[in-house]
Amino acid sequence: MFNVYADETIKVGAPKVSYFDNVGQLISGVMTMAIIFGALAVFVYLIWGGFEWLTSGGDSGKIENAQKKITSALIGFAIVAASYGLIKLIGALFGFDFFTNGLPIKQITTPGATK
Repeated sequence: MFNVYADETIKVGAPKVSYFDNVGQLISGVMTMAIIFGALAVFVYLIWGGFEWLTSGGDSGKIENAQKKITSALIGFAIVAASYGLIKLIGALFGFDFFTNGLPIKQITTPGATK
């Protein structure tokens, strides 16, 4: 058995459990992820429709199915772009930016409490 003697005290800070400081940042993060997920889904669906069209071999049923996928992807793109624009418009009208600063929701604290 070994004896260990330390000359200095090691201080360990409290771990940071959350990536968000308040509910506004959480909502902002969820909206950002939803926009990114929607854009990726549109891209994958568009590529899928294009691939089906290329591999249809002239079959009119397969071409029609591929055209429907491409049309649906373009409609999805319009919806994602419109929702992003609407979020930016609402943020500009109320004077804040959802995607960089988060929603300006104040954290409720009790008087005399320390962080």
